[in-house]
Amino acid sequence: MSSMGFLRRLGRAVFHATPPNSDLLYKFFARYVDRFNGENDSTPETNGEHFFLRRELVGLADGVVFDVGANVGDWAIYALRVNPNLDLHCFEPSKATFGKLTQIQWPPNVHLNNCGLGEVDGILRLNVVAEGSGMNSVYSRRGVEAAKSVETELINITTIDGYCANNAIQRIDLIKVDVEGHELAVFKGIS
Repeated sequence: MSSMGFLRRLGRAVFHATPPNSDLLYKFFARYVDRFNGENDSTPETNGEHFFLRRELVGLADGVVFDVGANVGDWAIYALRVNPNLDLHCFEPSKATFGKLTQIQWPPNVHLNNCGLGEVDGILRLNVVAEGSGMNSVYSRRGVEAAKSVETELINITTIDGYCANNAIQRIDLIKVDVEGHELAVFKGIS
């Protein structure tokens, strides 16, 4: 008997011995397939994000960087570790989350803004999952139990163009955007 024939028979036996509807097995194999394909990895240390930042931010000297959807500041803290001289502009619209962001001792080259960015200036309703949650969004999510909002709050929105005009910013060297589905609107706010 060939080793390939044995492995095929073993595979069939294991397949037929597993329960047809197992959440545990589904989660295990979904994680395995994601790992195999290099997908759905939200950990910056392993998904390439920190590698990218180390490569791009080091040479910016006093580069202008926008952290859109700053949340509680984790991304901004790492960016400043890589290059402490960045002119860093953080945008976080949630009042409670912005409050956590302001508790950090930021250097003077960090500018905190309690607003979101979008296509036009205005006010939007933010669906709040939890204080400091990375899942807060201006869009209501259906079918994602972990993203179910417990409250809403009205948030101010401005455009990148408007913010740059009001703050005499001539260029932006890097923009990080993590705004839970509102990314396209952020980029439409740039002419």
